[in-house]
Amino acid sequence: MKRAFAVQAEAEREAQAVQIKAEAELKASEKLKQAAENMKDPNAMQLRILATVSEASKEAANTIIMALPLETLKYARIGDLGALASINSSAARRRAEEKRRREESTESEKEKSLEGD
Repeated sequence: MKRAFAVQAEAEREAQAVQIKAEAELKASEKLKQAAENMKDPNAMQLRILATVSEASKEAANTIIMALPLETLKYARIGDLGALASINSSAARRRAEEKRRREESTESEKEKSLEGD
């Protein structure tokens, strides 16, 4: 008889645990729905991304790789990173090659001027 009561009590506890878990899932889904509504604003989404990066960067061992739209890089006037991000495009390769040539010619001019002295 005691065993039957124990089995029934255990079944009731499990049923209560399932109900509590279901209620928690419902509350969590409501919060996620609210968060999704808030994240429709691009500024809110960007702030969330930056907060996530800030949290992830607290440990020195972390490496963070972020994908940014090229428009963002252009707006921030980070041309080299924009060229690296779109290195598959022929225009970006051409710009990188022209920059390398300018740097090489500047270095060779410096060497010639040093030799002349």
